[in-house]
Amino acid sequence: MADMPVLPPGTPLVDIHNTFGAIFIGCLASMTLLGMTLMQAWFYYQHFPEDPLWLKLVVVGTCVTEFLRSTFTANTVYYYLVQNWGNPNGLPVIVWSFSTIVLMTNLGELFGHFYFAWRIYMLSPRGKLRYTLSGLVVFFTLWNFGMGVSNYVALARASSLTAYAGGSQVVLAPLALATAISTDVSIAASLIFVLNRSRTGFSKTNRLINTLIFYSVQVGAITVVADAVCIGTNLSTTRRFSSIISVYMPLSEIYMRTLYWPASTPEVQ
Repeated sequence: MADMPVLPPGTPLVDIHNTFGAIFIGCLASMTLLGMTLMQAWFYYQHFPEDPLWLKLVVVGTCVTEFLRSTFTANTVYYYLVQNWGNPNGLPVIVWSFSTIVLMTNLGELFGHFYFAWRIYMLSPRGKLRYTLSGLVVFFTLWNFGMGVSNYVALARASSLTAYAGGSQVVLAPLALATAISTDVSIAASLIFVLNRSRTGFSKTNRLINTLIFYSVQVGAITVVADAVCIGTNLSTTRRFSSIISVYMPLSEIYMRTLYWPASTPEVQ
C-alpha cells in the first residue's frame, strides 16, 4: 500500500469541510438532478410531439439553462478544490462561474414561474379575474428575478467571498429567497383557487380537478420548502454563505422538476 502524501512542514492548513466541502456536496446533488431533468425532457418530447412549438422551445431553453448552470457549478468546484488545492489565498477569490450560478438559477426560476403564469391565465375564466391572477404572478415573478439579479451583481462586484458574506448578502440573500417563496405561494394559491371554481357535477371531472389541485399543492410545497431551507441555513449558521450556496446549487433543478412533472404525467395534460 502506497504511503499517503505528506505536506511540507509549515504548510498552512485550512478546514474546508463545512465550507467548500458543503459546496461540493451541493454540486453532486445538482448534477444528479440535472440528469433527471434531461430524462424528463426526453420523455416529454417522446410522448407529446404535437404540443405547440413555443412550449417545446421553453423545454429546450430550460435544458440549456440547467446544463450551463451545472457546467458553471463544476467549474467553480474545480477552481476551489483542484486548481487552488493547498493555496489558502485562492479560496476567498470570487471566480466568475461562482457568481454566474446565482444568475442562471434565477433564469431557471423565471422560466418556471412564467410557465405557471401562463397556466393560470389559460385556466382562469375570461374577465378581470384572469388578468388579476396571472398579473399578480407575473408581478411576483419579475420582482423575484430583479432581486436575484441584484444578488448576482452584489456577488460579482464583491472583492472577496469574505467581503460579500459580511456585506449586503446578510440582508439581500434572505430577501431574495423570501420573494421566491412569495412567488411560489401566489402560484399555488392562484391555481387552487381557479381549479376549485371549475368543479362540476361530474365525478370524473372532479377527480381530474382533485389531481390538479394535488399537483398544485405539491409543486408549491416542494419549492417553498427548498427556499425555506436556504433561508433557514442562512440564518442559523456562522458559515452562512458557503452553507446557503450548497443548498442553493440544486434549487434550479428542483424548479425544473416541478415544471416537467405535469409534462411527463398524462392525466394532468
